[in-house]
Amino acid sequence: MKVKQLLALGLLISGLTWSVPVDATPLPKFEGAITDSAFMLDSQERARIQDKLQALRAEKGSQIFVVTLKSLHGEAIEEFGQRFFEAWRPGRPGIDDGVLFIIVKDDRKMRIHTGYGLEGAISDAMAKQILADTVAPLFRQEKYGEGIEAGVDSMITAIKGEELPSVSKTESNPDWSSILLWLVLGLLNLPGILTGLLSSELEDRLAGKWLLGLAIAFWMPSFPVMLMGWEVPLFWKTLYVVICLLLLGASGLFLLATMATRLSRGSDPAASVSGRGASQRQPTGTGYSSRNNSSSFDQRSPGFEASYAGSVSSDSSYSSSSHDSGSSYDSSSIDTSSSSDSGGGGDSGGGGASSDW
Repeated sequence: MKVKQLLALGLLISGLTWSVPVDATPLPKFEGAITDSAFMLDSQERARIQDKLQALRAEKGSQIFVVTLKSLHGEAIEEFGQRFFEAWRPGRPGIDDGVLFIIVKDDRKMRIHTGYGLEGAISDAMAKQILADTVAPLFRQEKYGEGIEAGVDSMITAIKGEELPSVSKTESNPDWSSILLWLVLGLLNLPGILTGLLSSELEDRLAGKWLLGLAIAFWMPSFPVMLMGWEVPLFWKTLYVVICLLLLGASGLFLLATMATRLSRGSDPAASVSGRGASQRQPTGTGYSSRNNSSSFDQRSPGFEASYAGSVSSDSSYSSSSHDSGSSYDSSSIDTSSSSDSGGGGDSGGGGASSDW
C-alpha cells in the first residue's frame, strides 16, 4: 500500500514542475490594472492613470494593463508579452478586448500587446505609431510617468472609437455545461474513495481517507467560482485543472491496484485451501456431539482432558502457521500488483507592436 500512496503523491506533485519554462522571466506579482515593478510612476501619476483605466472599463468593458519591469534578462519582449497576456487575460471572455502596455526600463524596450477583439481599434501600425511618436520622445527625456500616461490616453481614444458589445450584454453568467462536466469528473473519484473507505485493510482505509480529503480540498472550491462567474488567471486555472486531473488519475490507479490485489487473492489456490482447511477443522474426541453425551464427557478422566487440550493446542498452532503463511503470500502479491499498475478573460494576444527608445 505504501507504493500506492507514494504513486498518488508523486502524481499530484509532478504537475508543478513543468508549468513554466525554465529559462522564462518570472511574471511579476499582479497588482491590478497597474503593476509598476520598476517604480516608474509616482503616486499621483499612478492614481490618475488608474482612474482613467477604471472609467474605460465601466464605459466600454475593455481593459488596459500597464506593466513596468526592470529587465527581461534576455527574453524577447514579444514572448514575455504573450505569456503575460495568457496568464492574466485582460478583457472580457469571448470578446478578448484587452491590452497590455509593457515597459522594460533597463532594457529600454516597450510593447503594446492587444487582444483579438481590439485589433480593429489598435492595429499593429497604430500601436507602433503610439510607441514611436507619443511615448518614446518623453521616455528619452526620462519623463516616464508622462510617457506612460500619454500612451494610455492614445489607446483609450482609439478604443472609444471602436464599436464593441455593451457592458450590460457581457455580464458573467454561469457556464452550466462546464459545471456539469466538472461535477461528473469529480464524481469519478468516488469509486476509488469508496473502495478504500470500505476496505478491510487498514492501509486501504487510510488511503481512501486521503483521497476523500484531497478531493474535497481541490474539487469543491471550483463550484462557487464557476457559479459566481469569477475570473481566474489562465496560469492558475491551468495549474488547478492539472492537479485535479492528477488526483483523478491517482484515484483511478488506486482503484485498479486494489481490484488487482483482490483478484490475485481470489485466484491463489494456496490461500483458498488454507482458508477451507482452517474453517473445516473441528476438535475430535471431545464428546459434544449431542446433549446426551455431555454427561459422559464430564465424567472422563483428567488424563483425557490433558490429551484433548494438547490436541487443540496443536491444531491451533497449525492454523496459526497456515494463516501466517497465507498472509505472507498475500503481502507479496499486493506489492507486485501495485508496481505493475504504475503509469478570464481574453483568450490570447492577437497582435501588437514593440519599440525601443
